[in-house]
Amino acid sequence: MRMARTSTEEAFHLFKAQEAAKKHELEFQATSALRIQYGKSELTGVLSRVVSLVTAQYCYGSLEELNAALELYRVRADRGSVNSFLYQKKGLIYHALNEGGKSIGIPVKASQLYGKPTLPFLEKKFVENEARLKQGNKRLKDAIDWSFLKQDRPSLSHLILDLEKKAIATVIQKNKDTGIESIYFIDHQHKSIFEGSRLGERYCVRSIRERCLMESHSFQEESISLKSAQRLMPQIPF
Repeated sequence: MRMARTSTEEAFHLFKAQEAAKKHELEFQATSALRIQYGKSELTGVLSRVVSLVTAQYCYGSLEELNAALELYRVRADRGSVNSFLYQKKGLIYHALNEGGKSIGIPVKASQLYGKPTLPFLEKKFVENEARLKQGNKRLKDAIDWSFLKQDRPSLSHLILDLEKKAIATVIQKNKDTGIESIYFIDHQHKSIFEGSRLGERYCVRSIRERCLMESHSFQEESISLKSAQRLMPQIPF
């Protein structure tokens, strides 16, 4: 049985179980990401620290993927509605969020933050990140597939916690206006962020749910997803 497990892991190009556990313990200790508490810190400075860390350390291919990480710190980058002046002029603002994910306070222009993380800056990063994202693509898909191989039809909560052991955060988001649900994977080993469908049809939120056992309460999955993702995010002193 042990030989079978070893050969299967090697076939998926994953770390051997003991090596992975040791590496995870040394490099990815579970810590809760500190989130913005509006009114308790100078907002522009706090936003600058969060945005600087995430944009510099992680690879992402879209604003939505970047926001999957930023929102764990209660921060969101926003272009405005399609017909807005902000959107038409390719502007970008950053909001602080409350616990419910709603914008609070006055948004800050990207040009006012350290490093000026404007939309043209981010679009350049999207292109620069393409090569690294392709490299991290395989490790992430193999890790997800291996979780499904270990247990036939795990619950989504079980999948989330199993991926956490591999330093992969699973972020489930639901658009309150459209009701459309999305799933994002943040690979802290490879420092990359993927919207599930960019990995392929098998990894979009619909397919992931079909491959998992149904759970009775989706809000429980979202809660487990959020807590797991926040444990893995780097701490930022505010």
